[in-house]
Amino acid sequence: MELHQYSVNQGETRLLVKSDVEGVDGPVSDAVSEARIQLLSHIDLVPEFRWSMEPIEPPGMDLPDFIRSMYAAGQVSGVGPFASVAGALAGVAAQTAVEAGSSNVIVENGGDLCLYGEGPFTVGIFAGTSPFSQALGFRVIPGHSFTGLCTSSGTVGDSVSFGEADAVVAYVPDSPAVADALATSICNEVIGNSGVELGIEKARGIGVGGVAIIFGEKFGAWGKLPDLVDVARGENDFTLDARVHSRA
Repeated sequence: MELHQYSVNQGETRLLVKSDVEGVDGPVSDAVSEARIQLLSHIDLVPEFRWSMEPIEPPGMDLPDFIRSMYAAGQVSGVGPFASVAGALAGVAAQTAVEAGSSNVIVENGGDLCLYGEGPFTVGIFAGTSPFSQALGFRVIPGHSFTGLCTSSGTVGDSVSFGEADAVVAYVPDSPAVADALATSICNEVIGNSGVELGIEKARGIGVGGVAIIFGEKFGAWGKLPDLVDVARGENDFTLDARVHSRA
């Protein structure tokens, strides 16, 4: 399957879009620009939406769907709503690409993915110096669902994390926002010799989607995940890489 590749840059948002139809970059750029205006306006009204590291209740006002999804993602995962911003905006872009005619689309935003279509898509994992880095990946078949596959790391990249995992990958079949927040939440728990076990315990308690944890020579997983595949030869559509940071 041939996928056309586009870069969409709006403010601090840096998207890489792959679609099976041409010409989606214009509509996607417009939609992301509008979403960013809504996002910044909401931050002006509710500053804690941007800065809180704990879940907060949404205000009693009309909200764009993607902003409401960020509040929900924080509540599900036990983190602040802005921990889901990259995944949420990837979702906006992917939905717009489908509305513009795409049957298969992948949107990457700061190491977080939203995928749609029959694919299949092969996604590698960058995990710093771990032996699993760029060796393991997932074979993803999202179907007609905007699927989130997001990563967080305590050892690579400059995103805020309180954990020590080389990579935590969260998979949520119907919400890239929840996947993004979930990856952050689980990564925060991975500390010390029992870090993987602590992360798995946290994931089990949240009970949403699936999680894979890479911590040095240790690997752990919980929940529903796509099939694991060997990507050591570089045969993948994307690599989940927390070094690729997007602030929004």
